[in-house]
Amino acid sequence: MPYGLQAEAMNGTCTLSWSINRTANSLISGYFIYLQEINAENDTLEWRENLLTPYNDVPYPGDTDGDNSKESFQLSRLTNGVKHFALIRTVGVDGRQSAPSNVVMFTPLGKGEFTLSANHLSSAGGFNFENGMAVPARDPRNDIYLYATETRIGLSSPNRLAAGLRKTRISLVGDELSNDATIVIHSGMRLNLRTKFGRAEIRVEEITGRYPDISARVSYIFYPGNH
Repeated sequence: MPYGLQAEAMNGTCTLSWSINRTANSLISGYFIYLQEINAENDTLEWRENLLTPYNDVPYPGDTDGDNSKESFQLSRLTNGVKHFALIRTVGVDGRQSAPSNVVMFTPLGKGEFTLSANHLSSAGGFNFENGMAVPARDPRNDIYLYATETRIGLSSPNRLAAGLRKTRISLVGDELSNDATIVIHSGMRLNLRTKFGRAEIRVEEITGRYPDISARVSYIFYPGNH
């Protein structure tokens, strides 16, 4: 029987790891992974035993690190921002399944780093959070852009460039009442962004270059929807 199941969620994926009391001579067919999404229709925060279809069509034989007492499995193509339940069952050589492991709950989120260029015509002039992709500053999908003058560097909402572009509200972490459309930045600054399709927590990791060729490297976590 699997036990100690843990989940490490990432961008659209999650790595499950668990332990099992199994010797090298213990024969099994593998493991079935069970996964449930928690959405508006079934958001009970309880595992639903009536959903018995495994995530994997055939038993997963286990990883290849040589340690039969610990296993891992990577879930892919998950929807960011959606809570999930997962559990594991061992499948015997006769096809019978063991009692389930403990249930874990996790939420994959868009996260990573991007670099913004103060050149608004650049392909890195803006960033779209829900798809995690660089876009030009005036692209209708853009959520944020970098501006630079000889005396200041900042982040601004795209609607300041042109009417009809997305509107993003920017606030300092711990001072959400500021809620501005533009802000002067410096390295190490942490900000909250309210975008068209969610909320982003960002940190200005580094500002490089000289005016007018300024860039900012930014790390982020994106929470889609009304988080």
